[in-house]
Amino acid sequence: MNKRLSQIWQQFRQSFSVGEGLNTTVETGKAVLEAAKTFQEQGASVELLKPLLQNSSSLLDVLCSPLAQVVGAGLPFVPLGIALLKFSRDITKQDPSLEDCVFIVSQVAYLESVKEILSLCPSINCDANPNINKALTKQLQKLNEIELDYESASNAVACFHESELAKAFNQVFLTRLAATNIPNANAHILTQRVAWNTHRYIIKAWIGSGDAIKNIIQPSFGDWQKEQQKFSSIDEYLKTHIASKPLDLVFDESFSFKDIYVPLKAKPVDNNGEIDEKVNSLDLETWAKEILLNPNNLEQVMFVQAGPGRGKSVFCRMFSDWVRQHLHPIWTPILIRLRDLDSFESRLENTLEAELKISFIQN
Repeated sequence: MNKRLSQIWQQFRQSFSVGEGLNTTVETGKAVLEAAKTFQEQGASVELLKPLLQNSSSLLDVLCSPLAQVVGAGLPFVPLGIALLKFSRDITKQDPSLEDCVFIVSQVAYLESVKEILSLCPSINCDANPNINKALTKQLQKLNEIELDYESASNAVACFHESELAKAFNQVFLTRLAATNIPNANAHILTQRVAWNTHRYIIKAWIGSGDAIKNIIQPSFGDWQKEQQKFSSIDEYLKTHIASKPLDLVFDESFSFKDIYVPLKAKPVDNNGEIDEKVNSLDLETWAKEILLNPNNLEQVMFVQAGPGRGKSVFCRMFSDWVRQHLHPIWTPILIRLRDLDSFESRLENTLEAELKISFIQN
């Protein structure tokens, strides 16, 4: 059976015996923000959750608040969502439906992802324009009219960033970013990163929810822990093998590769591998970024050739760390020196898996 998101929220209101407030959308954002702050300071309680339900239309209303407050305070959105599910189950003596669980968990996971991705971009002034325009109010109202059924809820569990729910959340976030004068291209990349990154917090919420959802969500607790370990494995790889590379010292000197790096110029080659002298040289990093961000190039391979000592390896160090900082988890950089490969397999994926000795390559 289809349920509008507004109906699910109203259902939670009825569980907690509260009515609907008359606040504006900006005020509803404050309600979520204040609930998260109180939760952080005092822990969960039914009395804490009542004004949250009464004075907001969804948890994503918090995006109406200054994003600096959302990011900087380290607010516990996932624990807040888990508390809503647990107290509702205790009050009604009934297990929540899959749609109910996904409605709450996807929102808090998305907010945690917003918080993390924006914290990685300190140069972005997210609140350059603090005025929340009517477009955001309209998007939040449209969000409440979206219908969720068992199939669409299951799709959000299986792959959130490809789900209809993710598309709706992304429209809200894009509208919020538009109010801060962030260029459209940057806003779209940030939104994609948030959507892709949401899955790790959905897994975290399933693990934390425990008995409240044990009869609703599959796979098992052990499977969720394995998923969480995969994320931890990737995080550790990026920290150890990607983020550190630009900071490595050059030979026995006191300076790093980052200190002496000079952006490279390059020229394209023709079908015979010969330099096309008719074409002006181009900035190699700009060329690589444009190809990587073009959705029509997803199955292609970039190839850079030059003589020894021209800077190819250093470019790979610097560019892989740029991808880590600005595109992960849409793209996850892997950096391997050819001299370190033990063997070459017939498929690139097999070569990478043999070298990295980890199982996340295919998945």
